[in-house]
Amino acid sequence: MISSVAGKFGVPMRSGYSATKFALHGFFEALRAEEERNGVHVTMVCPGYIQTDISFSALRGDGRKHAKMDSELAHGMPADECARQILQGIGRKKKEIVVAGVREKSLVYVKRFFPTLLARMIAGADKTRCQDAGMFDFVRSRCAGKSFQDFFLCMWGYSSAGRAHRSQR
Repeated sequence: MISSVAGKFGVPMRSGYSATKFALHGFFEALRAEEERNGVHVTMVCPGYIQTDISFSALRGDGRKHAKMDSELAHGMPADECARQILQGIGRKKKEIVVAGVREKSLVYVKRFFPTLLARMIAGADKTRCQDAGMFDFVRSRCAGKSFQDFFLCMWGYSSAGRAHRSQR
């Protein structure tokens, strides 16, 4: 079943999308529990940003087409690499595959082991600036050259000391 990393944690401006992905996880995890003994194997695939044209046909709040490539998708994982990882995981009968770049995959693990930290990071994100500039461009310009930990925290507007480093705070 193709879901999304948005089914692992919710982010601003994607509540409806995340809700559908969370529902898929619940349904197919229950199906797996019920039918695995009968030889039915369910693999949940959770892709992050993948280089596709999906943003061209995405609809805006007013119903108009978005009609442009989002920078997150443009800089995402190539679709052929995504397909390779999915086929490999299904072949190994994995229960879940997170097919994503380091950034999205890291957030899945932070959610699992430090859910309160992730909630604070998401709540502290500079949503307007991220939405206007595109998250990838914002993160790249703001966090380039930092260690992995500092890059990860920086992309949500935090320093390694755990304090917000934006003047609005």
